[in-house]
Amino acid sequence: QRCVDAGACTPGNQANEDTYNAPTQPVVDVTWNQANAYADWLSTELGLRCTLPTEAQWAYAARGPEALLYPWGNGFDGTCQNYCDSGCASKDIADKDYNDGYSHTAPVGSYGQWCESWVGAADMAGNVWEWVNDWFAPEYYAESAEKNPRGPSGGTFRVIRGGGWHSGGGCVSVYYRNALPQHWV
Repeated sequence: QRCVDAGACTPGNQANEDTYNAPTQPVVDVTWNQANAYADWLSTELGLRCTLPTEAQWAYAARGPEALLYPWGNGFDGTCQNYCDSGCASKDIADKDYNDGYSHTAPVGSYGQWCESWVGAADMAGNVWEWVNDWFAPEYYAESAEKNPRGPSGGTFRVIRGGGWHSGGGCVSVYYRNALPQHWV
């Protein structure tokens, strides 16, 4: 909100809805450009260079040196994430075995320290999709440098990672990737 109040950021489309974007909720419905503007503003505020992570940086923070399937380990755990569980509106993909009590986003950090990634990052699986800095190319990683690839130099779509509250269980693995146009919300 401070970035919006400073005039450096514009609010997401649902910024006035109580269900989304409350002080303890993750921000939703922002474009890649809005997320990038926030990183630029934060750089000025902190006096440090802040950027959206590259896709490789995001993946490493989520899976760690052990190449885990989920931020907390190799086993799926519906209690460690906000995804399309039994409370989800998309009944065709809803996982009926879990219900975290949230029909939309959950407050940031709701799932406990045991669900965080090896670097202490919360909510890297589920809750909201996360923009990364890279352009999307479907086969990029098969053709890229093995260590710290920087992504394609251009494209039409930007990469999103992590899945969201409306995503099926298959979308929350740290290896799942998707893409959207950078102006999409």
